[in-house]
Amino acid sequence: MQKALPAGFWSISSWIANQVAFVLAVIAIYVAEVAEPTISKARLAAWVVASITNWLVRWALYSARMHLPGPEWGRVVAIAMLAIAVSHWAWTVDVFIGTDFTTTSVVLVVAFVMMSIAAMAGWIAQPVHATTYVAALWLALSTKAALTDLVGINVLIVLNACVVLMMVISIISHSRLRPLMERRDQADRIVVEMRRTNAQLEEMRSEAAATLKSRSTFFAGASHDFKQRLHAMKLMAFSTIADLPADDKARWALSRMSDEVEELEDYFKHILEFARIEAHDMAPEVRPMQLQRLLQKLDLQFENVAAARDIRLMFRTTDIEVVTDPAMLQRMLENLLSNAVKFTSRGVLVAARRRGAKVLVEVWDQGPGIRPEVMPDIFEAFHQDRSEASRQAGGFGLGLFLVKRFADRLEHRVSVESRVGRGSVFRIELPIHRLSPTPT
Repeated sequence: MQKALPAGFWSISSWIANQVAFVLAVIAIYVAEVAEPTISKARLAAWVVASITNWLVRWALYSARMHLPGPEWGRVVAIAMLAIAVSHWAWTVDVFIGTDFTTTSVVLVVAFVMMSIAAMAGWIAQPVHATTYVAALWLALSTKAALTDLVGINVLIVLNACVVLMMVISIISHSRLRPLMERRDQADRIVVEMRRTNAQLEEMRSEAAATLKSRSTFFAGASHDFKQRLHAMKLMAFSTIADLPADDKARWALSRMSDEVEELEDYFKHILEFARIEAHDMAPEVRPMQLQRLLQKLDLQFENVAAARDIRLMFRTTDIEVVTDPAMLQRMLENLLSNAVKFTSRGVLVAARRRGAKVLVEVWDQGPGIRPEVMPDIFEAFHQDRSEASRQAGGFGLGLFLVKRFADRLEHRVSVESRVGRGSVFRIELPIHRLSPTPT
């Protein structure tokens, strides 16, 4: 992609084209005059000096125009430059055009054609100046040719008609080209601005990553110390309870405190996972895994909890192999099972079933269900239902949020269906790697 053109490109480019045409015209006229002289050497030298002076003065005015404080002064300088150029060529016509055709007069006509084409290139940016310049050249030439009877009036009419036709064609061409070039310039400017913005965003991202890394290191060290102290408090409570007589009234208070410390430890674990996900510190390690092994591990992990609550916990066997991050999937299912065991009244079922190239891992419970009005918010951080069952079950409102964040990180789909009073089913959609061979 090309770089965006600077503001005023077309006036700059047409100005340069005019200056190149001016220099070529002066050189061509000088060479023609040296080859077949029509004026004295002194007059030719004066004309050459005047041409060079004219060129330098207009360059100086153009450079000064770039630094003027307001557009009004810029217009004044532009008009002055136009007047100087037109005056020079009017004088040139008067010097070299006589009553007979010469090599110099023919070269002058060709030079005027060349400069007219160059001038009309600036019509997009300065239509009045370009049209005035071209009209002045040919008016001066036509007037002198008519006064000296160099050519007949019919020839002058045809010549000027050709000039007008050339100008019209040039204006039409540039008018059609202008919107295209403006759109291209606008697109190029947008690209340059987007690149500049992307560079700024990349710099901001690098700074944010460095900040997050520094905070993550600090937070990890602090969290480790904090968890050690929580664990020590729990051990001290258990040890004290064991040393107290069975009828000591302090046992209930210490047991309650131990439960609260355990809840706090669980809460802090969720907060740590929440912080790590937000800091993008948990990069997925996706690989194939046998789903049945994870289900067996979860069965062993939750069987005592289910037994303590007198809940029937069932896992259907499967031979499906999926592609995921095993640790993240385990945390997702742990949170779903924890909620299911906490809310169900009779049983919990964990099953996997194929759906095309995907597999749905489902966690069914027979709890109170989720009310329709709170369904859209259940995956939000710190969301807690205000129902009686939810208040009794407790929790912090982070379990389902972490499930959704892990699923988003792994690009897995999580969905839920629920009927109030009947129970709920949470589904995680995973890509299938292959069917594992059935053991014989």
